[in-house]
Amino acid sequence: MEAKRIAMQNNAKERDREREANVKRYKEEELKEVEADNLKTLQPGFVKPMMMEHAENTSVEDRIKRNIYNIQRTNAALEKKFTQH
Repeated sequence: MEAKRIAMQNNAKERDREREANVKRYKEEELKEVEADNLKTLQPGFVKPMMMEHAENTSVEDRIKRNIYNIQRTNAALEKKFTQH
Protein backbone atom coordinates (compact mmCIF):
# COMPACT_ATOMS: atom_id res chain seq x y z
CA MET A 1 0.00 0.00 0.00
CA GLU A 2 2.83 2.38 0.88
CA ALA A 3 4.58 1.63 -2.41
CA LYS A 4 1.44 2.56 -4.37
CA ARG A 5 1.13 5.83 -2.43
CA ILE A 6 4.76 6.72 -3.14
CA ALA A 7 4.31 5.82 -6.81
CA MET A 8 1.19 8.01 -6.98
CA GLN A 9 3.05 10.91 -5.36
CA ASN A 10 5.92 10.54 -7.83
CA ASN A 11 3.45 10.44 -10.73
CA ALA A 12 1.73 13.57 -9.38
CA LYS A 13 5.06 15.41 -9.11
CA GLU A 14 6.00 14.38 -12.65
CA ARG A 15 2.62 15.50 -13.95
CA ASP A 16 3.01 18.86 -12.19
CA ARG A 17 6.38 19.35 -13.91
CA GLU A 18 4.79 18.50 -17.26
CA ARG A 19 1.96 20.96 -16.63
CA GLU A 20 4.40 23.73 -15.74
CA ALA A 21 6.39 23.05 -18.91
CA ASN A 22 3.20 23.04 -20.99
CA VAL A 23 1.95 26.28 -19.46
CA LYS A 24 5.31 27.93 -20.12
CA ARG A 25 5.31 26.67 -23.73
CA TYR A 26 1.73 27.86 -24.29
CA LYS A 27 2.56 31.33 -22.94
CA GLU A 28 5.57 31.57 -25.25
CA GLU A 29 3.47 30.46 -28.24
CA GLU A 30 0.79 33.00 -27.37
CA LEU A 31 3.38 35.79 -27.15
CA LYS A 32 4.74 34.79 -30.56
CA GLU A 33 1.23 34.84 -32.02
CA VAL A 34 0.54 38.28 -30.55
CA GLU A 35 3.81 39.60 -31.95
CA ALA A 36 3.00 38.13 -35.36
CA ASP A 37 -0.46 39.73 -35.27
CA ASN A 38 1.08 43.08 -34.36
CA LEU A 39 3.45 42.84 -37.30
CA LYS A 40 0.56 42.03 -39.63
CA THR A 41 -1.42 45.04 -38.46
CA LEU A 42 1.58 47.38 -38.74
CA GLN A 43 2.69 46.33 -42.21
CA PRO A 44 -0.17 47.93 -44.18
CA GLY A 45 0.94 51.30 -42.82
CA PHE A 46 3.27 51.85 -45.77
CA VAL A 47 0.32 51.93 -48.19
CA LYS A 48 -1.67 54.66 -46.47
CA PRO A 49 0.79 57.53 -47.15
CA MET A 50 0.93 56.52 -50.81
CA MET A 51 -2.87 56.47 -51.03
CA MET A 52 -3.11 59.86 -49.33
CA GLU A 53 -0.58 61.34 -51.76
CA HIS A 54 -2.50 59.89 -54.70
CA ALA A 55 -5.78 61.30 -53.35
CA GLU A 56 -4.22 64.75 -53.10
CA ASN A 57 -3.04 64.64 -56.71
CA THR A 58 -6.23 63.36 -58.34
CA SER A 59 -9.68 64.82 -58.71
CA VAL A 60 -13.10 63.36 -58.04
CA GLU A 61 -13.73 63.34 -61.76
CA ASP A 62 -10.70 61.10 -62.35
CA ARG A 63 -11.87 58.72 -59.64
CA ILE A 64 -15.37 58.51 -61.12
CA LYS A 65 -13.97 57.81 -64.59
CA ARG A 66 -11.81 54.98 -63.21
CA ASN A 67 -14.69 53.45 -61.23
CA ILE A 68 -17.49 53.91 -63.77
CA TYR A 69 -18.10 50.16 -63.95
CA ASN A 70 -18.10 49.70 -60.18
CA ILE A 71 -20.69 52.35 -59.35
CA GLN A 72 -23.85 50.91 -57.84
CA ARG A 73 -26.66 50.96 -60.36
CA THR A 74 -30.22 52.09 -59.69
CA ASN A 75 -33.26 50.22 -60.96
CA ALA A 76 -33.62 52.73 -63.77
CA ALA A 77 -29.99 52.28 -64.78
CA LEU A 78 -30.36 48.51 -64.73
CA GLU A 79 -33.26 48.69 -67.18
CA LYS A 80 -31.09 50.45 -69.75
CA LYS A 81 -28.79 48.54 -72.01
CA PHE A 82 -25.56 47.68 -70.24
CA THR A 83 -23.44 48.60 -73.23
CA GLN A 84 -24.61 52.22 -73.25
CA HIS A 85 -23.13 54.71 -70.78
